[in-house]
Amino acid sequence: MSLGIPLKLLSSKIPPVRHAHQDFFTRFGELANGADEICVLTGYVSTKSLLFVKANIESGSLPTIVLTIGMHAFGRFSRAQYDLVKEIAELLKNSNSGTVAICTAFPFHGKLYIFRRANRPQAALLGSSNLSGLDQSRQVFELDIEVEEEELLAELEMLHDDVRSKVTEDFLDWEPTKFKPSNLMAELPNTTVVFQEEVINVQNRIQTEYRLPLKCKPKSNMNVYHGKGRQSKRTGLVRPRPWYEIEVIVSSSITSLTGYPRKRAFDVITDDGWKFRCKTSGDHAKNLRSEDNLEILGTWIKGRMEEAGKLNIGDVVTKSHLTGYGRSHISLCSTDDRDLWFLSFKP
Repeated sequence: MSLGIPLKLLSSKIPPVRHAHQDFFTRFGELANGADEICVLTGYVSTKSLLFVKANIESGSLPTIVLTIGMHAFGRFSRAQYDLVKEIAELLKNSNSGTVAICTAFPFHGKLYIFRRANRPQAALLGSSNLSGLDQSRQVFELDIEVEEEELLAELEMLHDDVRSKVTEDFLDWEPTKFKPSNLMAELPNTTVVFQEEVINVQNRIQTEYRLPLKCKPKSNMNVYHGKGRQSKRTGLVRPRPWYEIEVIVSSSITSLTGYPRKRAFDVITDDGWKFRCKTSGDHAKNLRSEDNLEILGTWIKGRMEEAGKLNIGDVVTKSHLTGYGRSHISLCSTDDRDLWFLSFKP
């Protein structure tokens, strides 16, 4: 086939590889801004990309979405991923703004995004980027091409429609037989698994316990995710705050107590066998955060609530969620080593 115009290359920008190509996320936003429908064929989805899609559907920043998920009927969802896709499917159905389907006849590993306007395809993105390419925090290098040539666009549209009509089921009519185990902490950098013997050893060295209440203000503390996201002036798309990013704000009545770690970093070992670094900062050392990644502490807290079935991804965390889980505070405990602390959120 002789193409009327050259294909446009898109690629990630991860140092030390530097170039002038646009990345997938930026071009997706530009094309979405000029479309009235997006047809998506993706192998895999991620929690962050689903939250991005959900936030922009709710804000009206995305057009009609026809989403097809190719691999998860065979590679399985986590429970949290399944619930989130179902929520998006119901949102699209109820607002008459799209549908979600899942490949069940065979695994589909391709990645195709067709941007339509006035019932005609205007452009397509094709390459290695799953829907998770909308998560800019991922340090995975992706390569894609943009297609605008009419004949090739028509072929891609036929392929999309063929897969959609012959290989899939409506997501709301499909149920998984089982879920893959959630292993959120293991997927994060700067976290280490600790054997139970070491957990017990640290517990036996505890000296002082500081009980830190988990506050549920609407857009901060446990609900940082619901604060204002970053909106692109060019496309209007909103990138929400990370779901697992939280901030534990500790009152001065606690931070002023003798022995409380003030404005410094230290290691913590948790009651369920993880080790990572935390730090205190701000006025009166009021902010407790994980040091190397702001999502580590939040993943440890929210992830446990999710696994217990007491919190769904995207919820506004309330006192009722914490009561249902069985605990409304975390315990930060000093040991005989000033740089080693014990952290518990056991209900």
